[in-house]
Amino acid sequence: RLTTDESSFTRTSNKGNSTLTTRSSLTTKTRMTGIGAFACVLIVWGIAGVRPWNALERFSDAERPIELSQSVVDLDIAVVISNDADGVHWDTGLPAAYTPMPVKPLTGEVVDDVEIYQRIPCPLLVAQGAIVISNDATFSTVNREALDDLTDLGALRKVTQDRATVYLPTDRACDE
Repeated sequence: RLTTDESSFTRTSNKGNSTLTTRSSLTTKTRMTGIGAFACVLIVWGIAGVRPWNALERFSDAERPIELSQSVVDLDIAVVISNDADGVHWDTGLPAAYTPMPVKPLTGEVVDDVEIYQRIPCPLLVAQGAIVISNDATFSTVNREALDDLTDLGALRKVTQDRATVYLPTDRACDE
């Protein structure tokens, strides 16, 4: 017995226990057209939206890195903690993290940032990193008192520049 409709036909054997269903070429063409259209939209979005030709553009508008990033480049370090970590990472390509904040941004939970600052010098020494704080205003907070206390203890060495304040770990950074 053979039954047909616009999109498929069904063949049932004499005994009634075997069925074969096949889609017509019209349905297959419709599906392929949909897949093709989706692929075209995806390609156009990839080119227009992602703009792969701008993959190497700088975070800063200038031809050279922002002054803070230039301070980081001049230090020849491997990791940086900064109050402008996104800009520094974008300009230098180095792994960058923001300085600890006294409040968690998403939850508003108060955090003992002094304790976090006290744990930074040793891992920073091991990772060959530094804390680089922009002398310009940024949206990220910095507990300069905690950093100066670590300097007084000898765990960090403070270097003041025109464009940034740099805190480098000393040989005593891992002393406890």
